[in-house]
Amino acid sequence: MSAAFDLSYQDLSPGQQRLFRRLALHPGPDFDAPAAAALNDDTPADTKAAASKAADERPATNEPAASESSANEPTSNRTATSRSTAAKPTDTRAADTRPAGNGPADNGPADGGPAGNEPADNGPAESGPADSGPAGNRPASNRPAGNGPAGNGPAGNGPAGNGATPDEPLERRPAREMLEGLLEHNLLTEPRPGRYRFHDLIATHARHRAAADPEPEREAALDRLLDHYLAVADAAAAVQGAGYTGGTPSAPPPEVGDPRRAADWFAAEQSNLAAAVARAAARRHRAAVGIPAAMQHHLRIRGPYNLAVRLHRIARTVAGLSGDGSAYAQASMNLAHIQRMSSDPAATGTVREALDRYRQAGDRRGEGRALDALARNHYMADDFPAAIATAEQSLALCGRAGDPYGQACALELLARVHSVVGDYPAAAGAARRAVALHRQLPGLPGQGTALMILADVQFATGDCRAALASAEESRALSRQADDRIVEANALDTLAIVRRAIGDQAAGAEAARAAHALFVQVGSRHGEVNTLVSLAWIQYEAGDHAAAARTTARAHELCRQYDDRSGRANVLHLRGVLARDGAELTEALDLFRGMGDPDGAADVLIDLGRLLFEQGAAAAAHEEFTAALELARRIGAPRHEARALEGLGHCLRREGRDDNGRRHLREALAIYRRVQSPAAARTADALA
Repeated sequence: MSAAFDLSYQDLSPGQQRLFRRLALHPGPDFDAPAAAALNDDTPADTKAAASKAADERPATNEPAASESSANEPTSNRTATSRSTAAKPTDTRAADTRPAGNGPADNGPADGGPAGNEPADNGPAESGPADSGPAGNRPASNRPAGNGPAGNGPAGNGPAGNGATPDEPLERRPAREMLEGLLEHNLLTEPRPGRYRFHDLIATHARHRAAADPEPEREAALDRLLDHYLAVADAAAAVQGAGYTGGTPSAPPPEVGDPRRAADWFAAEQSNLAAAVARAAARRHRAAVGIPAAMQHHLRIRGPYNLAVRLHRIARTVAGLSGDGSAYAQASMNLAHIQRMSSDPAATGTVREALDRYRQAGDRRGEGRALDALARNHYMADDFPAAIATAEQSLALCGRAGDPYGQACALELLARVHSVVGDYPAAAGAARRAVALHRQLPGLPGQGTALMILADVQFATGDCRAALASAEESRALSRQADDRIVEANALDTLAIVRRAIGDQAAGAEAARAAHALFVQVGSRHGEVNTLVSLAWIQYEAGDHAAAARTTARAHELCRQYDDRSGRANVLHLRGVLARDGAELTEALDLFRGMGDPDGAADVLIDLGRLLFEQGAAAAAHEEFTAALELARRIGAPRHEARALEGLGHCLRREGRDDNGRRHLREALAIYRRVQSPAAARTADALA
C-alpha cells in the first residue's frame, strides 16, 4: 500500500508534493482551499493583514466580554396564562468578548486538552410544549435554557465559498487548483463540494513525508494556519454582531461576508476550530484565546455547551499563564455564561472572578457587563431583588462607559425580572427601551431577544395581538441571525399565546419546534419549559395519559438539574392531573418562596377549582378571592377573569345568584377582551 502511495506522490509536481506535506500538518478532520493556502504560504492578503493587525492590537486590548442578552435567559417556567416567572426563558444573550491578549507566554498546553467534537445529543423532541392549566394557566416560560451540549458536529449548510466563487481572492486559486490535482491522483477525497480530507492511511503517509521537512518550515506553516483561522473567526464574529468587539479587518473574507455565511462558516469549521485551539494552546499561540472568544456567539446559539466550556477553559488557562488579566476576565465571562446556560452552579464564582479582574484593571465597561452577568445568575437562582439591584448597577455603569449594547442587555434582564415579579408597567417600559436601543445598533441578535421579552409582557397584560406580532418578528429576526435559542424562546411564546386564544393545533406545532431546538442546543431548562407547555396542551385536549407521560419527563429533568421554578410548574401540572391538593399546595409554597405572584395566582385558582369540585365551596371561595387580589395587584387579566369566574360559581352555589352572575359577567368581559376561548363557557353559564 505504501508503495502505491509513493508512486502517486512521485507523480505530483513539486508544488503539489509540497502542499501534500503541508496538509498533513492540519489538526482538524477536513480543510478547504483558504486553509490549504495558509499552510502553503499563499494566504490571501486580507487574512494576512487581519492576522497582523490582531497580533499588533491584542496585547493592549482591554475590551470586556459582550453583555448577555436576556434572550438567552430562560423565561420563567410558567404555565400558560402569563408567561411570567416560574418559567424563565432561555438565555439568549451572547457573552462574546474581544479575544484580548497576545497569547500565552507560557509553554504548557492549556486546561482542557484538545477540544474535539463530541457527539451530539440530538434526540428527537417529543411533542412540543403544551398549554397550562385548565382555563389557561400560564405559559411555561423559558428560563434560560440549556444545559448540556447539543450536537457537536457542524450543523448547517456549510460555508459559503465551498467551491470556486467569482469573488474568490486570486491568491487562493493556486491552492484550489493543486487540491484538485491531489484529488485527481486519489490522494484526497471531497466529501462535500470544496471540503477535502485524507483517507486515514494516506494521512499517515503524508505525515511521514512531512516529518522530513525542516522543523522551522513546519512550525511556520502551522502558525500561518492558526493566524488564518483566528482572522476569519474574528471577522465572522464581527459580522454576526451580538456585541463582539474583536480585532477584525475592515472587509471580511468572502466566505463570511454576511451573517448567514458567517454562521455557515462556523458550523462547517467547528471541529477544525476546536482542534486549532488545542494545538494553539500547546504552542503558546494567541489563537488559543482569540478563537474561543470569536466562537462564543456561535456556540451559545447552536451548542454544544460541553465543547464551549472546554474551549473557554483553555482560553482562560492560556490567558492566565500569559499574565493577561483582561483576556483572563473575558474568557471567564464567556465561561460563566455557558456555565449558567448549562445549570452549572460554578457560574456565579466564575463571574465574580471576572468582575474582580475588571475592577482591578479599572475597566468600567467590563465591570458593567460582568454585573449584567451576575444579575443573570441572581435571576436564575430566583433571587429577584438582587437581580434587579445588580442589573440597575449594570445599566448605570454601561451608560457611563458609553456602552449601548451593555445597556440594552441590562434593560432586557430588568424587563424579564419585573415581569416575573408582576410589575408589568416597569417590564414593558424596560423592554421597549431595549428594543429601541437594539434597533440603533448593527446586527440582529439583540433585536430578536428584546422583542421576545416584549411579547411575553404583552401577553401577560392581555394584549394577544401585539404579543403575536412581537413574537413573530422575534422569530423572523432570530432565524435570519441563525440564533436557535432566541428562535426557540419566540416559538415557545407563540405556543403559549396561540393556546390561550384557542388555536391549540398551532400552539402544539410551535411548542414541538421550540422543544426540538432546545434539544439541539442542549438547553435543559428550555426542554422542561416546552414539555410543561406540551403537557398542558395534551391535558386540555383530553389526552390525560399523554399529558402524564410528558409531565414525568419534565419532572425527571427538573430533578437532575435542580430547577426550582421548573419543579414548581411540574408540581402544579401534576396536582391538576392527579387532582391532588397536596401537590398544588407544594407548588404554591414554591411560587411564594420565589416571590412569583403570577405563579401563585395561577395555583390558587386551580386549588379553588379542585375544592369547588369536591363540594367545599366556602374554602374554594377563599382561594379564588386570594387569587383575584393577586391578579389585580400585578395586572394579570387572564388570572383575574379565571378568579372572577370561580367566585361567580361559588356565590351562585351559596344562593347569591345575582352577585354570582355579576362576577361571571365581569369575567366574560375580560375573556372577550383577551380573546380567550373561555368566553364561550362563561356565556353558556350566564344563559
